Formats: sequence, C-alpha cells, structure tokens
Amino acid sequence: MLRTFRQHNIRVIKLLDGPWDFAKDPLNVGLEEKWFERFPHSPQTLYVPSCWNNELGMYEYEGAGWYRKKSCWPVSSMFG
Repeated sequence: MLRTFRQHNIRVIKLLDGPWDFAKDPLNVGLEEKWFERFPHSPQTLYVPSCWNNELGMYEYEGAGWYRKKSCWPVSSMFG
C-alpha cells in the first residue's frame, strides 16, 4: 500500500480485512433483538472491504446489515 505519511511502530496493529460473517437485517430488528450479543446464524460470508451489493443475490438489497469477525488478540498488545 502506498502511504502519504511516514509509518511508525508506536502500537501493534492488526488488519481486519478478509472474510466476515454477514447477516441481512431487512426489518432492522438487530438492535432490539440484541444481535450484538447473539449473532444470528448466517451462512453468508462477505469480504471486507467491499460493497455487499456486488455479491450474488444482493444486487438490489437496501437495508441494514450486520458483520461479525472473530479474532484473537494477545493481552500484551492490548495493554502495552
């Protein structure tokens, strides 16, 4: 990636691009049903960064969507 600024190593970073679980929420009930605590079963995986309207079967979808990515973070990188 071409950067227009000088890079630094002050803190550890982790890129979040790649496959993410995705669930459509056409009725916009995700917050009320607390999907952030219990993500609904979704067989769909989307790659980030991308636009979901480029995915097969979602060309016309307009509405809310939820993404989930599981990752493991070393404790030392979280607290210095």
